[in-house]
Amino acid sequence: MAGKKAPKALENPYAGMNREQLTEILQKYKGKKEQVPNNEAFRQAWKTESTPSRQKAETVIEDETPSGFKEFKSKHPDYFKNEPDIRRQIETYKTFIAKQNQDRQQKGEQFHKLDQTVETKVTQRAERKKRDHIEQEADRILREGNPIGYLQEQFSKIHIGDEVIFTGLLASIGSQLCRPSEGIQPGLTGESGKGKTDACRALFHLLPDEYKMRGSFSNKSLFYHLTKPGTILFFDDAARLSEEMQDMIKQSTSAFQEPFIHRTVDRGIPQTHALPPRLVYWITSVGGNYEMQFLNRQMNLSVDDSTNQDERVMSVTRDRYQQGVDRFIDTEEVLIAREIVKILKDHEPVNVKIPFMDKIYWSQPKNRRNLPMFLDTVNSFAAIRQLQRDRDSSGAILANMQDFTLAKDLWAQIAREQVGKLSKDDLRLLNCIVENGEKSYNGVFSISRSDAKRILGFTDRKMHLILNGNDGVGGLTEKLEGFDLVRGTKTIELREGGHKTVHCDSLEYNGQLDTFGQFNDVVWVLKD
Repeated sequence: MAGKKAPKALENPYAGMNREQLTEILQKYKGKKEQVPNNEAFRQAWKTESTPSRQKAETVIEDETPSGFKEFKSKHPDYFKNEPDIRRQIETYKTFIAKQNQDRQQKGEQFHKLDQTVETKVTQRAERKKRDHIEQEADRILREGNPIGYLQEQFSKIHIGDEVIFTGLLASIGSQLCRPSEGIQPGLTGESGKGKTDACRALFHLLPDEYKMRGSFSNKSLFYHLTKPGTILFFDDAARLSEEMQDMIKQSTSAFQEPFIHRTVDRGIPQTHALPPRLVYWITSVGGNYEMQFLNRQMNLSVDDSTNQDERVMSVTRDRYQQGVDRFIDTEEVLIAREIVKILKDHEPVNVKIPFMDKIYWSQPKNRRNLPMFLDTVNSFAAIRQLQRDRDSSGAILANMQDFTLAKDLWAQIAREQVGKLSKDDLRLLNCIVENGEKSYNGVFSISRSDAKRILGFTDRKMHLILNGNDGVGGLTEKLEGFDLVRGTKTIELREGGHKTVHCDSLEYNGQLDTFGQFNDVVWVLKD
């Protein structure tokens, strides 16, 4: 017996089969492992199957395993106790993580919305605090400070010089604040590029948006766009307004305190439109050669075209470009300036009285519109300072000598242009005639048109506009009594022989320039 060998162990007939092959055998026995021959061997093979395809599957599963899965599984072993399949465990884990991320995102969005709400409230609180400060400061300046000086200071930060233009434009704003004002309509003239538009833009920037309008306008468009009484309309470089537009402006300004009604018909249906009361038109142009009736309603303002002003503008412009400064920005000071104007305009116009009216002497009664315009200037400054002015028993504002003096100082600087409705170029031509022309026995000065043009450096076009205006309207021959354009001819000899007759116009003027003198000689207050 000692020589007998041990019986050879039976080999597992299922060894080496892969999962697909074992599954195929199992399916023959309707999925019941106990009915498979040598079922214990089959079970062992099923359990320990480790073929290359199995290893490959495990590798794929390993590669597909999301980060954190193994750590999560080790910390929460019971989470997958009912799910033996590794792939399903991974899908379950991914679903869990996705849900967790979604919850976090929703909470994050809630916190973000909360942050936004808090930020909005903080911003609104800061804006309200800033707004309250601006309103309080504007009210303080109107009651205790110098509102005109404050506005001029902000104007000067944007536009250098041209204090006369600032004061005239401000007077037009003040005329909208009071009764019984007939309104002040500024007309700015001067050479192109000398600052007319820029000066208007500077003060325009200090006005609240709801009280200003700028751009080009068709003849009847304003009836459809304007609803706010006391609006400022800025006509930029309107070198030649249409007759219809001029007529509309004349009619709307002639009844300054009342709406201007326009009646029309649309498809057989009567329509009524109205311009609101107390409109002021800022009009700039190179020549300002409008119809004389239109000029009579304007306060004529000219830019400072002196060499000194040119140098000041150049110096300020160089500094601004070097520092990269934007002039037209909404600083706190600008917002305060706008609030000052808004406070004044939001109230109904006040009644203003000049208690010393019987002591004001006016020496130029010929143009009947100038005296009311001057008195409106006095009232305008009183209305701007209304919170610092006394009132009578009826509640009317009482203008004082400070308002009169500011108005007189303004008119002293615009006297020649305002009284005679003459531009600076008109006055230059008249001075040229007196200084360079020949004087006749009857005191009339005369110079040839060509000589005057040469001395002043005017072009033919410019000389024509000064003398004749646009289409014969608004020229010097229409504006000024005592001035005449005498058309004539003369015969000249030609080099090649013979003669030729040419036009030779002469300009004649009676020399009464001192009629327009300084405005100190036109208005003053009589002493007791």
